[in-house]
Amino acid sequence: MVNFIANNEDSLIRLRQFAAGLTPDALRQEVGAGWSVAGLLLHMAFWDRRASTLLTRWTKDGVDDSPIDGDVVNDSLKDMLQAIPPESAVRIALQAAEEVDGAIAGLAPSLIVEIESKPTHFKLDRAHHRNLHLDEMERALQRPQKAAVKS
Repeated sequence: MVNFIANNEDSLIRLRQFAAGLTPDALRQEVGAGWSVAGLLLHMAFWDRRASTLLTRWTKDGVDDSPIDGDVVNDSLKDMLQAIPPESAVRIALQAAEEVDGAIAGLAPSLIVEIESKPTHFKLDRAHHRNLHLDEMERALQRPQKAAVKS
């Protein structure tokens, strides 16, 4: 079994370190597919918040299916997430990651077994998603910035 709690802790440390070095310009940096660094941080926060919400519900009511079309959700949320002030993105992403990691670390072993036994498409290992996007953002910030066109 993968130690998802340790993976989550490591990815949260990585997120904190990444966030500590972000400037206002870096938050606005284009990552790709219409996402900025701030927008992608907020995307990560949304998925961590969804996970926290499901864990709260499942702890109270038992695990059920929670189907979701991630591509549709991402496409639907992109413009709204990009409209949130970039300066808020770091705080929101860190709060969401801390919240879900704490919730996962506090789960009863029997609930973990139940979650992992159902086809919920739910990942207790939040690190995979975080690290995927941290890699993307780090690459984007290493690319040379496009110079502004003067008219």
